Amino acid sequence: MLNQADGYSGSLIEKIVAFRKREDARNGIDADDHARKRKETAQAAIDQHKRITAGLHFAAGNCRLGPELWYHAKEVMKIQQLAQDEKEKRANIRFQKMVDKVDAVRATGKLIESYNVTELRTLVIWYKREGDAPVPNTRQQLLQRYIDTCHRREQIPRNALAAAQLPDPRHAAEDAGDAVANWIAMI
Repeated sequence: MLNQADGYSGSLIEKIVAFRKREDARNGIDADDHARKRKETAQAAIDQHKRITAGLHFAAGNCRLGPELWYHAKEVMKIQQLAQDEKEKRANIRFQKMVDKVDAVRATGKLIESYNVTELRTLVIWYKREGDAPVPNTRQQLLQRYIDTCHRREQIPRNALAAAQLPDPRHAAEDAGDAVANWIAMI
């Protein structure tokens, strides 16, 4: 075992530490200030619910793992889920507004050639898909784009499958068991 307090190794370690302190003082580096800033930065990252890493928690002074870390991880997942739900809600609101605009244009009963620029733009945006060119600005170009794209099927909301009533996977085993029981009863 290495004796770091006495003897040659102890004096060598003291000289190394003293040398580093002199160099830091000469270069204007404050180790305490640097450590404090590192701890504050790490704690700010934890508070902003960034990725959880062992190095980040150690830098923030959390040297023990346990319930605090687990609760923090649960809080981060909850915040991420709420953000995702809010994003989907905003997308659904935008989609519904677009549906209302398209329905209003179609309800006018006009011929295609008599639509104004605003109405054509609404319909062109409705039929626009990923990879299409940007929406044109002139009435003639809008009319041509509408004629080219009006054969496309209607849009559906992005999370239409999530909104559909799908069977609950937690009860799938129970439903399968009931089906087997019913089949056996029929025999």
